[in-house]
Amino acid sequence: DWEQEAIRKIAGGIAETAKRVEPVRLGAGWGQVDIGHDRRFVQADGSVRMLWRNATRAVTYPVDTTVGVLRVDIERGEPLAILVNYACHPVVFTADNDLYSADYPGAMRRYVEKNFGGSVTCFFLQGAAGNINPYFDKTYLEEDSPEMMRLTGERLGKEVVRVARQIQPTGVPNGEIAFLTDTQRFNLRLHWRPFRESCSSSSSRTCARDLRCMTRSSSAIRTATLAIYRRFAQQPQEAMAPPISQSSLNLARVSGWWIGP
Repeated sequence: DWEQEAIRKIAGGIAETAKRVEPVRLGAGWGQVDIGHDRRFVQADGSVRMLWRNATRAVTYPVDTTVGVLRVDIERGEPLAILVNYACHPVVFTADNDLYSADYPGAMRRYVEKNFGGSVTCFFLQGAAGNINPYFDKTYLEEDSPEMMRLTGERLGKEVVRVARQIQPTGVPNGEIAFLTDTQRFNLRLHWRPFRESCSSSSSRTCARDLRCMTRSSSAIRTATLAIYRRFAQQPQEAMAPPISQSSLNLARVSGWWIGP
């Protein structure tokens, strides 16, 4: 089945990559690109309506237009990989597309790799994209969704290429990689008591079990932070390409996100 096939391919890719490990140099930079909107549209009276598509590009907030780029070079200075972090759901396609698709991140990746001569592998890391959808959200095939996906991805890809070409990766002997763990606590926005009562009276025990974290007034999530290269955090803030110092990786129920200096 597809799950076992995916696991097999992932494991195989890791095993194959481990055979070709080599020293690298790292560099990082920031860019700005506007391809998405906040689907919770705040109206003049303060009420909110869902803005599922925003082809006219009406101003919404909050939206993080920052794109983080991490460039990995082999020791002789040739780029090996480019990691891209951006906060926007990959949902240009909608339900009438019954094929697997990487959506706009796939189009972005193809554009970046082509512009580096095919010698670079580009990875997309999903940022904190809560409520952030592409302007051409949920586009139907009859509306030429493949073209909308390509345009969205290439718009992001152009900024990635620009930033990546400006990055000058550096390296130090025996560079450090460290892990830090933390617990983040937060209050829930919903009215948790009625929600808990509703779940408890539900005929579905699965619902009550899966949503038990939402039936309290607050919750906590364990996270881990990967400190890729501490020297990034020591670079001058006025540098042309501001540094990325850390990358947070999910160990619980939330998506991973990047943290700057």
